Amino acid sequence: MTDLAPVFARTRAPGVYRWPSRAHPAAVARKAARHGWTCSVLDGRRITDRESLLAACATALSFPAYFAHTWDGLATCLADLSWLPPAEGRLVVYDDCGVFARADPADCAVAIDVLAASVAQASPALYVLLRGAGAPPTLPPL
Repeated sequence: MTDLAPVFARTRAPGVYRWPSRAHPAAVARKAARHGWTCSVLDGRRITDRESLLAACATALSFPAYFAHTWDGLATCLADLSWLPPAEGRLVVYDDCGVFARADPADCAVAIDVLAASVAQASPALYVLLRGAGAPPTLPPL
């Protein structure tokens, strides 16, 4: 597993990062839990447009019924996450993120911008880790 120590120690600022790890999501979730963190996984193989990304986020993060299925709604929910159990921090692992990038590059770019803006406001700390071919090269690696 590519080292998550900078995340758990918060020596890296919360944000959206490229993460080259091939670790199984269950192993990542177990490691996160040992540090008092939660880990949610987005299966990017099924995310090809804005609607499928919003639905995947709503499911993976148990968004409340008032979630509006809009970019603004996503930003609002990610910045809050108060309905989830208390945690030291939160990870979102977005596997196969390149599927969305290839299918709809414009909306994928908007999604990355929304994610980046949301994590800056989130409490507790929120890190979004993009894995797989197609992760925007402009994003810093973890």
